[in-house]
This record gives sequence, C-alpha cells and structure tokens, in this order.
Amino acid sequence: MIFSVNVFSASFLRLLSALTIVVLVSGCGGAPDDMPELADASGTVTMDGKPLAGASVSFAPASGNRGASGRTDEEGRFVLSYGANDGCPLGEHKVSVSTREMLLDEYGGVNGMKEESVPVKYNARTTLTATVTEDSEINVFEFALDSKGIIN
Repeated sequence: MIFSVNVFSASFLRLLSALTIVVLVSGCGGAPDDMPELADASGTVTMDGKPLAGASVSFAPASGNRGASGRTDEEGRFVLSYGANDGCPLGEHKVSVSTREMLLDEYGGVNGMKEESVPVKYNARTTLTATVTEDSEINVFEFALDSKGIIN
C-alpha cells in the first residue's frame, strides 16, 4: 500500500511538472494583443546646465495606460523601454524625473532610500510633457531642469 502511494505521488508530480512547463511556455510567445504601438524615444536630462546621472525618467501616457521609462547615464542620456521592449507608446505623456531609489544590502533587502535631488515640479507634481510620434528622429527630448524648488 505504501508503494502505490509513492507511485501515485511520483506520477502526480510528473503531471504537475508537465502542466507547469506547458503554462510557462504558452505565456512566453510573442507580444500581447493589447501591446500599444511603440516608437524609439531617447534624450538627455540636465540640471543647472550639468548632466543628471542616475536619474529615472518616466513617460506616463495621458490615456492612463502603462508608460515607458529609462535611466540616465553619466552624460544624462536615456533611452526609453516599455517592459522588455525598446520604445515608448505613441501620444502625449507626462514626464517625471527622479533620483530617489531603494538602497539594497548585500542580500537584496531594502536598506533605506537614496535622497531625492530633483524638485517635485519634475516628479511628484511634474510640469514636464512630451509627445511621442511614429518618427523616431523627432523623439529625441531635452529636459533642462533647475534645482530651485521644493524637494520632497
């Protein structure tokens, strides 16, 4: 009787493993049906005339759908991505720029937050906007920020 329970358990585990693989593989094929049209978009961010390195740049569509984001390099340049895809949804966007980020310890746990250095008028209460078009050559944005203002 014990042997048949082990056989059943092994069979059940094989079936469960096979079903898990089928579900995972079926979820990995192609783009979702609701994928918006994307266009390449990039640019630079400066603050007080100097490149703003290590900032998160987010484009949030006016439609309320999911937007695109990127991170500035040492020269303040960024390239937008929509999830795992390069590009940004077409249309009007509110743009936010922030240097706030989680600080992680050696185990991946949260060890605090990096302080924000960008005024709220460019993130929590952003006044920045951009329009992404099908023409990638036009989708190069320059954001010249100033450090004056409330930092939250």
